Amino acid sequence: MKLRRVRFKLVVVAASLFLAVSTRSNGEGRWKASETAAAKAAKSTHFAEAEKLLSANLGLAETFARKDPRHARTLFDLAEVYRAEGKYSEVFPLYERALQIYTVIYGADATEVADTLEGEVELYKSVNDHAHAEPLLVRALDLRKSSCTPVHQEVRGIAESLSARPWRSECEP
Repeated sequence: MKLRRVRFKLVVVAASLFLAVSTRSNGEGRWKASETAAAKAAKSTHFAEAEKLLSANLGLAETFARKDPRHARTLFDLAEVYRAEGKYSEVFPLYERALQIYTVIYGADATEVADTLEGEVELYKSVNDHAHAEPLLVRALDLRKSSCTPVHQEVRGIAESLSARPWRSECEP
């Protein structure tokens, strides 16, 4: 009788573990599929569709582990869509949350931090707030220089216009 109880408990534990793993895997697959569909919609300028997909994805991403970068990625992508739609008041908090998460996960010098800062620069540029854009741009460029990651051509152009000279990273030939 005792052996049956132990077997039963083992079966229950195994079934629970299986369900937990399969549910998590399903969530990961759904997140990726939705992220891909949102990127495709945004690229086709179907922003309402992209916004809907990313908003749903944000809810899913918030169920992942605290240091899961997909949460920050979804925040960043949703901010990019809102910025493209001109929903500027909704963008800044999303960039800031993404920036906080990326900093916790990867550190203050990560390329993901530079990407997010560049998004904020574009936001400030969109509303003609160059005073707030410039320090963020300088920080993003410093991160790019130190990490030897490519600088987006538009960001390079902004940097050159601020300094009135060609911008080059120490990593460039």
